[in-house]
Amino acid sequence: FKEWGEDYCGNYKKELNILKNACSTVDCSKKEKAKKMECKKACDNFKKFVNEWKDQYKKQKNEFDTDKKEKENEVVYKDFLNKEAYEYLSHNCVGEKCDCIGNESKEPMNNSEKIPSGFDTPPNVYIGKCSCSPNESACDNDELPKYRSEHQLECQELKEKGNNKCEQKKDLIGENPNLKNVKYGWKYIPPRTKQLCLNHLTELISNNSNIPSINISEEMFSKALQKDAYNEAKLLHEYYNKNKEILVNGGTKVSEGKINEYTLEAMKRSYADYSDLIKGITQYDYNGRKTKIDEIIKNKLNYDNTNGKKQEDLWNKYKADFWNAMLCGYKESTNINTSLLEKDNICTVPNMDKKDEFMRWFTEWGENFCFHKYRELEKMKESCKFTDCNIASDDDKINCHKLCAKYKKWIREKKVEYRFQSQKYDMDHKSNNTGKEVYEFLKDQCNGKCDCISENISGDNNDKVFEEYSEEAKIACQCPPVPGTSIDGSPLGHILNIKNVTKERPVEADRNGNRKGNFSPNELYNPSYPMNCAEKAANELLGKAKKDIKVDKNKLKGTQDLNIYTTFRNNGFGEKLSCQIHDISINPFEKLPCHGKENPFDNKEKWECNSNLTKENNLCIPPRRKHMCTRYLETFFYRRLNSIDDLLKIVLPTATQEGKHIKDKWLTIDHNNNRTSKICDNMKYSFADIGDIIRGTDLLIKNKITDRMQIRIRSLFKKIYDKLEKDDKEKYGNDKPYYYKLREKWWLENRKTVWQAITCAASHENSLFKRGDADNSNNTIYIQNNCGHD
Repeated sequence: FKEWGEDYCGNYKKELNILKNACSTVDCSKKEKAKKMECKKACDNFKKFVNEWKDQYKKQKNEFDTDKKEKENEVVYKDFLNKEAYEYLSHNCVGEKCDCIGNESKEPMNNSEKIPSGFDTPPNVYIGKCSCSPNESACDNDELPKYRSEHQLECQELKEKGNNKCEQKKDLIGENPNLKNVKYGWKYIPPRTKQLCLNHLTELISNNSNIPSINISEEMFSKALQKDAYNEAKLLHEYYNKNKEILVNGGTKVSEGKINEYTLEAMKRSYADYSDLIKGITQYDYNGRKTKIDEIIKNKLNYDNTNGKKQEDLWNKYKADFWNAMLCGYKESTNINTSLLEKDNICTVPNMDKKDEFMRWFTEWGENFCFHKYRELEKMKESCKFTDCNIASDDDKINCHKLCAKYKKWIREKKVEYRFQSQKYDMDHKSNNTGKEVYEFLKDQCNGKCDCISENISGDNNDKVFEEYSEEAKIACQCPPVPGTSIDGSPLGHILNIKNVTKERPVEADRNGNRKGNFSPNELYNPSYPMNCAEKAANELLGKAKKDIKVDKNKLKGTQDLNIYTTFRNNGFGEKLSCQIHDISINPFEKLPCHGKENPFDNKEKWECNSNLTKENNLCIPPRRKHMCTRYLETFFYRRLNSIDDLLKIVLPTATQEGKHIKDKWLTIDHNNNRTSKICDNMKYSFADIGDIIRGTDLLIKNKITDRMQIRIRSLFKKIYDKLEKDDKEKYGNDKPYYYKLREKWWLENRKTVWQAITCAASHENSLFKRGDADNSNNTIYIQNNCGHD
């Protein structure tokens, strides 16, 4: 063992001398490729030499430890019972023949094993030089970006072989970005992300590639993405340079430096998007490419989290290469010299990849919103200068109205987008940002680019940022339309275009006339939200029924203060509601209203399409309908009840319990609370079914349950009819014995109250979505929190 130690240290000194000669004059910051290549080769050879002898040491150390225990009383081991093998060698070798392994290594180990410093690779003094990337970087300081790999492509190689296969960027800033629904809720997907350059990587992993996926290596994967990153940066600068007139600020043409500033910020964000894609944590599918990329990384490159190699490790291994490639593309497009890169301090790998995806995208949304808002308000200010509608020319008013209508539509869409993202921030991220409000978060993150939000959403001015007209243009925008044109300046006059007409019902004003808060719930027959074609048809039928039954309004409307539930309101911007259902005893001898009702959402039951169950053929009954909580309607003591309020006291608890049943059962299968809008959808359907039961239009064929409900409801309506005044009775004609018209009218008058009851169980994050048109041609989306409960 001593002879082995002496032999190793003798050879170690020779190899160390070779390493010293090759690397001592290397300066990682200088572009000296030949020197670095020679040093790199010496480092690799030194590592190979050490590892061979290191294995031999470990085997002999094990034998030494075993022998030491068996012969602990012998003189040779007496002083080394509690010491390491290398300490024995250092003490017993003659002179300094084993000095290379006389001290303990300071390198971090994966276990508690102690080894001598003579097995460090490379030796501590050469760590920096051995980690130099021999390939030239995009920066003047060739050491940056640090930790580039052996597969890093140089700028010249990227220029020659990284031919651009991605389309030119378009609409990165301005009015075109809109919401996109992704898997885990509503998020704003930046147009830059949607256009992320991935063509080289897509070609590599596609089924049409000349390289079978089984043969794809890390080197090939890394180089393909480097080529995409190179082109991404080039295209970003080309876009901002080509569209520099869009960046005009206050009439001042932007400088080349400002264009570069926009480009560099966009590059960092694209770099972070690459990161989330490679790590497998992005919530955008990149038109289906994410799944294929994940598959290659896990199954072909073996970063599958089962062998200690995670997808994140793959990104960390090559991220410096990717950023260097982006710097090469940036240099190529800007014709910028390397010294300026150093001055801009962009050669250091950015940490944008450590920021949460939603937070990055929300910040980018805020910057784009304020940028476009400023531009549009400037246009309105220029075209809507007049302050007297009677003096202004028709052309001026028409041009002004076009801009006002366009801005009004845009700002409403942005208001909805902001509320979507604000809700997600409050639910998922607020606690991680020391409790900061949304506008405070944006102020911190945007570096002044989101000031239009942060300065106008706080205190008493919480909705100022979403006002539909600027203060300077308000008078001009509200001038009456020029005769023969519509309010948006169309020469065709007031033609109702359902697709583009959106109305928002105003909430109640405070004593100063200000209107704040969330969208209010709405009566179906007077809708204030866009309707799809099915809703339009239902609305027309409802309006006709209301017109046909001309009983004085409110004569059949019940008292709303029946103490069925209590709604609590928290004041402030983005105010949140909560609603508490009270314990009600309808029939003390009966079971709870939802007793025995199963979960209609667990996929155990299917829709029943049995013609024996419905009044018409080809109808199917949803599981939700079969498991509705209608027990109160089936068992109430109808002989004791005789008024409008008496009926409402039965219907409202039925509605509250049904709404609670829907929410509770849905949450048992949706543990991550992802598709919360599904709760509102099902409340809407059960609300309509309750309406059919009350009106006697339920399509279920008579059975025990439906008979019990209809007998009770019909009997109660007979008593209500008998109490009507003579003139009102005559308006119903021959409505006996089912009283369908009377029941229809009662429902019309009390339906909003029932809707409030069924949505009492809805939480703030349970959103009712409304789209402008069923064919998706209108991207306007409206949201009502708490499923519309107010």
